[in-house]
Amino acid sequence: MDTNYFGLLRMCHFLFPLLRPSSRVVHVSAQVGHLTQIQNGTELREKFKMSNMTEDELTGLMQQYMHDVHNGTHLEKGWPDSPYTVSKIGVSMLAMIQQKDFNRTTDIAINSVNPGYARTQMTNFTGIMEAEEAGDPILYLACLTPGRGEPKGKLIWNNKEVQAWNDTLVHVNDHPSKCKKYW
Repeated sequence: MDTNYFGLLRMCHFLFPLLRPSSRVVHVSAQVGHLTQIQNGTELREKFKMSNMTEDELTGLMQQYMHDVHNGTHLEKGWPDSPYTVSKIGVSMLAMIQQKDFNRTTDIAINSVNPGYARTQMTNFTGIMEAEEAGDPILYLACLTPGRGEPKGKLIWNNKEVQAWNDTLVHVNDHPSKCKKYW
């Protein structure tokens, strides 16, 4: 939680004042950083669906998760059992919230991305793509043309497609060139 969500938040607070008018910001999320990963908490899920959520409210939810884990009540309150999952849900939501703040004044684009399941040390080299391939959607978002309307404040999948926050997940057990939606 401290690295994936709170560390990212601290870096944003430090670096955002330095952004130029057409900057691109890419938050690295994950397949588990999607709203559908909150499977047992209807009330909790509804909180994450709020389109008017603020950064402070999201941070409060992340702190609530840590409090609930400390008290052993996180599962009964509907949280996923994995801190990694919760942190990546927070990362994805953070991009959406931050983009709303920048929409008023600049052409800055802030998105989150699921780069895919890559063969890296983190996955014990069991991923389905090379790390270089997983970098492709990150580079795509970092190089969006200035003045382009979209994507902004979106969760982008490893096939460079926008994944709707309230939608069914894209199937991720395929190479990005073979990603398909399962309804």
